Amino acid sequence: RTPSLAEWSDRQLYAGCPLTPQEFGGLKVLSGLGACLVYALVARDWGPVQPLWGVGAAAVGFVAPDLWLRARLRRRQKAIIRLLPEVIDLLSLCIGAGMDFLGALHKMMALQGFQGQPLVEELSLVSQEIRLGKRRTDAFKAMAKRTNLPEISSFVRTLVQADRMGTPIGDALTIHSEDLRLARFIRAERAALKAPI
Repeated sequence: RTPSLAEWSDRQLYAGCPLTPQEFGGLKVLSGLGACLVYALVARDWGPVQPLWGVGAAAVGFVAPDLWLRARLRRRQKAIIRLLPEVIDLLSLCIGAGMDFLGALHKMMALQGFQGQPLVEELSLVSQEIRLGKRRTDAFKAMAKRTNLPEISSFVRTLVQADRMGTPIGDALTIHSEDLRLARFIRAERAALKAPI
């Protein structure tokens, strides 16, 4: 089944791809034509050009951007999941030290070691949206949609519930961070059991 335009848009959103679905479609066509041209240029030195091989090369070139997008998505999601417990810990520490949530967010984003990380980029976008007048819960829900990760959705639910119930955010984040670490430990244990001796 060919993905719809909305599905393409979602895939690119999850992968953090800056291209629109139309631009990405154009990239796929150019990649297919480029692969076909490369095959024709290389093959003519080795003998007659086979049209069937040319079609195969075009198909490979057409699919290559999809493979790149999937690989980028996997890398991005792994990086987000790996950094999430540390980010939550830092937010909890800053809030416990007397900072408000937005101040803690800015303090964490300013750390040198976190620059360029996908999760920090997402949180930076959340901060911009809040400064522009978007409600905090709506900004975080938009981040959960962009990342499409259960861990981020759980983090956002924790923040929304803490807001709704009047629970101190620092306490809620501390508990959530412990839960995330436990889940990560269980995943690592399962992976270790599946690994060969």
